[in-house]
Amino acid sequence: MTCELCSNACTEILKAMPGVLDVECSIEKKEIIVTGQADSAAMFKKLEKWSKENDKGVVKLISA
Repeated sequence: MTCELCSNACTEILKAMPGVLDVECSIEKKEIIVTGQADSAAMFKKLEKWSKENDKGVVKLISA
């Protein structure tokens, strides 16, 4: 993530997913923290689809 527009888009995409309670995006750290019980593979697929459509990149997903 390099700008506020990317941060807002990722937040909007993830908050719309079932099981997501909160989304925190950090442009400085280039990370997104999701709170809730959402399917991590589904979240990655959604972000990957958005990134390809917008010439961006998703590097990895860490699930806790």
